[in-house]
Amino acid sequence: LKGESRPLVLENERAEMLAGLACVDYVTIFSERDPIALLSAIKPNIHVKGGDYTIEQVIEREVIEANGGRVIVGLNVPGKSTTDLIKTICKRHSMTK
Repeated sequence: LKGESRPLVLENERAEMLAGLACVDYVTIFSERDPIALLSAIKPNIHVKGGDYTIEQVIEREVIEANGGRVIVGLNVPGKSTTDLIKTICKRHSMTK
């Protein structure tokens, strides 16, 4: 979704980092753009979405809530997104030339 040069951290690596968190039971990588079928089948108690979304934009919210689950939208930490980090690296690199 972010373009040809992204992501910088591959999905398997991101999944491994998330799975290492004590509060995470399972991490699933899915190939569909729309996760509704998968989430209907596994019925998670909690589904976390990235902070780029508002709760109203989470298309899978209805299926999660219909199965008794809860959707949580994560917080973005200002200056810590991949986009911000790339900009900082590029800026610093151009300063050292």
